[in-house]
Amino acid sequence: MITNKAKKRVLQVVGEWVPIMGLEWYTINHQFNEATDSSDEQTQATTNTTWYYREATMTWHLPKLALLEDDELENVVVHELVHILLDPIHPEGDGINHHLEYATECLARALLAARKA
Repeated sequence: MITNKAKKRVLQVVGEWVPIMGLEWYTINHQFNEATDSSDEQTQATTNTTWYYREATMTWHLPKLALLEDDELENVVVHELVHILLDPIHPEGDGINHHLEYATECLARALLAARKA
């Protein structure tokens, strides 16, 4: 099944990047959504963190991730892992903080570029 392959790919990339980013001291749980949800075309993954307990839950939307090339999947994984690092500075409350989202993406791209250098 295509979503099983996507799940394995996600876990492999996460396994590569967690030690690179020094996140071994976090408890990271994974949830895998196999449903196709057309309500949000952009969201491929989400990360919810309880930073003061050093716990995070990453939800992966497998039908969307299954369509990605390896480098695109790596970008998504690193972006979500950066959310774990930056969550303590996220203002309380619901909703997207566009400044924090921008910082997350910039940091993810910098990490990816540094690894490839």
